[in-house]
Amino acid sequence: MPDQGPFNLRHWMQDRLLRGLIWCLLRLPYRWRVPLCGWVVSRIIAPLAGYRARIRKICSSFFPTCRRRRFGAWSQRCRTMWAAP
Repeated sequence: MPDQGPFNLRHWMQDRLLRGLIWCLLRLPYRWRVPLCGWVVSRIIAPLAGYRARIRKICSSFFPTCRRRRFGAWSQRCRTMWAAP
């Protein structure tokens, strides 16, 4: 078995929190679970993990002349496009 390195409490807590969230979501009906999971990821997990900054950085490499305000509009359109009816 490969060496797993030292125990990291922060990683362990993140693992338990995400497992608990997934466990709770799986108890819900599919019709509620999918939109709720999308909301949790986009409104809670993504900002904490820095996803928006990473996406902005990647988009700015493809569109170097685009303004930051435009990225916000794009992300808002994507959120509303995939929102549940």
